[in-house]
Amino acid sequence: MSAPTLAAWQEAFTAYLQHGSGEAALSAQITAQHIAAEVRLDVYRNAYYTRLEHVLAHDFSALLAALGDHDFGRLMAGYLRAHPSTSPTLRDLGHALPLWLRAQGKAEHADLAALEWALLNAFDAADAPLLDQAVLAQLAPENWAKLSVRLHPSLTLLALNSNAADFWRARQAGSSQPALVPSAINCLVLVRSGQGPVLINITEIQHAVLACLQRGETVATVCAGLIGYATPQEIPQLVAETLARAVASAWVCAME
Repeated sequence: MSAPTLAAWQEAFTAYLQHGSGEAALSAQITAQHIAAEVRLDVYRNAYYTRLEHVLAHDFSALLAALGDHDFGRLMAGYLRAHPSTSPTLRDLGHALPLWLRAQGKAEHADLAALEWALLNAFDAADAPLLDQAVLAQLAPENWAKLSVRLHPSLTLLALNSNAADFWRARQAGSSQPALVPSAINCLVLVRSGQGPVLINITEIQHAVLACLQRGETVATVCAGLIGYATPQEIPQLVAETLARAVASAWVCAME
């Protein structure tokens, strides 16, 4: 049987770092004089996880503040076991953290992680030219029903059931942060502006309208989907007002 290739050993070492598997086979390949092979491997594995935890602490600094060092480290170790790094860039490391925290019963902390992940996306999302308000004003009435829009790539819609936004804002202001607690639904837009990402409160119906538009639905489809939020007579005006606000706030980059 031929000896394993370098690529095979690299794959084995990656599996050991991520899952702790194959330690015996790797140890047999290490010439250890003063330090046992298993100890030397553990140094690499611990350093690997420490580096990944530092990345998560940087990307989710408010979550770290809310949990404290000990609980943050414990939870991130569990997250990394469930979602080992698979991307060439550490930028993507925390992509599943909000959903994973929610599955652990940490709903308020999941809200905070979702907010911070949206912030990260707002920082480095692609740019796009914004829609001129005059274009919307010139739209013929008969074309409204089939209108669809494209929201800016940096925009994320959030629907939080906690005071995570208040916690984040207090931390940004250098004020005392409240304890994370459940709350009534809190709808927000997080989007990049000239001064950086901004967090803006919106109503529940505005969130519903924008979510439909973000999926590429036409105004007619959006209106049909809002039955239950308002009366049929009120819905067209609410959709038009939400769309006008989105364009005026520089959230829309195209009209189709």
